[in-house]
Amino acid sequence: WQKFIQGVSIRELNGFDNAAAAMNRLGDPQTSPINKLIETVYKETSWDNPSLLGQGLQRAQRGVMGWFKETILRQKPSGINVNIGSGAPAAGALPMGPVGREFSGVARLVVTKDKDASLMRGYMEALSKLRARFNQIKNQGDTGPGAKQFMQQTLDGTGSELADALKYVDEQMLTGMTDAQKQAIRPLLVRPLMQTFAVIIKPTETEINKVWLAQVLEPFQKTLAPKYPFAPASGSEASNADIGQVFGPEGSIAKFFNTTIGPLVVRRGDSLSAKTWANMGIGLAPSVVASFPGWIAPLSANGVATAAGAGEAQTRFDLQALAATGATEYTIEIDGQALRWRGQPQPWIHMVWPNPQGTPGARISAITPEGRTVVLLNEPGHFGLKKMIDSAKRKRKDGGVFELSWENSGVSVAANLKIVATPAPPAAPATASGAAGFRGLKLPEVVAQSVPAVNAPGAAPTATGNAASAAVAP
Repeated sequence: WQKFIQGVSIRELNGFDNAAAAMNRLGDPQTSPINKLIETVYKETSWDNPSLLGQGLQRAQRGVMGWFKETILRQKPSGINVNIGSGAPAAGALPMGPVGREFSGVARLVVTKDKDASLMRGYMEALSKLRARFNQIKNQGDTGPGAKQFMQQTLDGTGSELADALKYVDEQMLTGMTDAQKQAIRPLLVRPLMQTFAVIIKPTETEINKVWLAQVLEPFQKTLAPKYPFAPASGSEASNADIGQVFGPEGSIAKFFNTTIGPLVVRRGDSLSAKTWANMGIGLAPSVVASFPGWIAPLSANGVATAAGAGEAQTRFDLQALAATGATEYTIEIDGQALRWRGQPQPWIHMVWPNPQGTPGARISAITPEGRTVVLLNEPGHFGLKKMIDSAKRKRKDGGVFELSWENSGVSVAANLKIVATPAPPAAPATASGAAGFRGLKLPEVVAQSVPAVNAPGAAPTATGNAASAAVAP
């Protein structure tokens, strides 16, 4: 019998619907195979247990005397006390036999006390509550929200029928048993709970991915994905405000991980790991765990400079200021690099594009003799230099030099531009958030990734020895 109990397992509950049907049977005291198994083991192993012998004698005495009084004497039978205790042996008391002693833990589960209450009956009531919770989630139609709430309550240990049932098993049913008895009985009682928790993982992950799609992925695809730097070849550039809506410590990604996933994971700094119950929990896609620190990191230079410049091949060029008309001085700014002219001949100035140390964009401003500031060009963003060149009047010179000029409000300025044919500088070392920044970045379609369910969870010790293999059909 000991080997038989250790060889019994609960069939895997495949899918939420199958699990709900299985719990309807496991949680019914009349049809539950677990209840039948425990009661059968008790009856077959308690024949030398004085407590069972006393109960048998009481039933026998009550049966014969009851029949005689009711049938012959037409009287209502009174109780007959037969006291054969299993506690401290009194004079003439029967000692407990070896079989009864070995299975005293099972007897303790089944023997009724006040008002016909027993530990096994309390366990069946716990399974019945779990069955009612499962049916409630199933009847909601979409099992995702209910399953996610159920998992969160189970991980927190409050308001969960699973957590209450496991606590009842460990703190009441198994108290006082020997280690050998616990190893034989606990897996049979705990595995239905573990299998139930395993079933709610998949609908919970599905619900998480639905929220990710609605709150993060779809807004990203509409506002940022078609624009630079997320689409490197795009002529349209994402604004700082748009990037901050999704990325950074206040973006939708950070809010999603704080509210939707937060109760289901352990967060240490910027690292994520799933909370587990019996070594089971939601699965997080490896790419999500690796990218998470970069997604929520503070946005350097308003979230654009790092994204546009890091990890991208740079173009080196020289710029030389020429004369101006209607202005006493002017300034050309490209990605944070400045060239100023104040009426004197200027040398060539070396510049790079993109410049990760500056704010992307191009701007040309001049000051008139009256002290008035005239803006001839203002093109913020990664493509500021390109737009500056496209808007200029160009004149080709010898040696690969182009003369560019701009005019506005009676002010005209000119400068020479020459591309320097030198190799791009070596890329900067990768940082924790990835050297490429936002350039070409794509968000995954799912963040919660299913993992295979464990058939024999760690919280339920597995049977040892050459036990016969059996399965309790749910």
